[in-house]
Parts: sequence; C-alpha cells; structure tokens
Amino acid sequence: MSTHAHDRDEQEIEALVRELIRRLVQTRQAGGQGRMPIAIGFKIFYGPEDDEDEPAVIEQVPEVSTIEDKIVVVTELPGVAPENVRLGMTGRNIQIFAEVDGRRYHTTAPLPPCDPGSVKTRLKHGILEVVLDAARPADAPV
Repeated sequence: MSTHAHDRDEQEIEALVRELIRRLVQTRQAGGQGRMPIAIGFKIFYGPEDDEDEPAVIEQVPEVSTIEDKIVVVTELPGVAPENVRLGMTGRNIQIFAEVDGRRYHTTAPLPPCDPGSVKTRLKHGILEVVLDAARPADAPV
C-alpha cells in the first residue's frame, strides 16, 4: 500500500465523489422520480508544480478514432485560442503544442495511415479536433 500523500488525497477525493453520487441517487429516488439515468464524469489532474522560470508542461492524452474514411484526433486544450496551437507530424505521429497564461500543453499520438496534407482543425470550448483523410489501401505505405 502506498504512503504517498497524493495517493491518500486521490483516495479521499474518490471516496467523496462516490458519496456524492450515492446521495444524488438517493435524493432522486426519495423525490419520487424513481430510477433515472445519470451521467456523471470528472477528471483530476496532478501536474508538476509551477516554476516561474519554466512553465509546467501538461501532457494531454488524445483520443484517436477512425470514422469512415477520416482519422479524428481529439484532445482538451482549456483556455487556448486557435492562434496558440501548433501541429506537427513526425512519421506517423501527430504532435500538438499549445501555450496560454503560462500553461504549456503537449501531446503526441500515433496515427493510422493517413494523408498529412489533408489536416483540418477545429477548436471549440477548449476541445481541439484534428481531422485527416485516411489513406486508401493503395496509398498506404508498405
């Protein structure tokens, strides 16, 4: 069993969230609403402490999906404006860099065969979506 303070904090937060969800469900059932679908989600980020000389780099975990003939990469960049986002391709990996208010974001993800010249991006409400054309089987590298 870990004795790290972060582990204890994480366990305490998880217990509090579970208790909150339990109470929410009880309240809904007690109010005569019966069983109702509930969707609850949350994220907890632990990052390096800020250093005034060097801003912390937040490593995001992107989602990569193939939808029909498109490759879609989605990642969170809260508070970032489109002009503060840079994309790069290295081999079959996409790299995403962004910076805002002393926070630096970076993520890298492997991609299935795709056309790097077909990149289209959209940044809305802190969610970056990168769409590329999937390579046709004849275009796919061997």
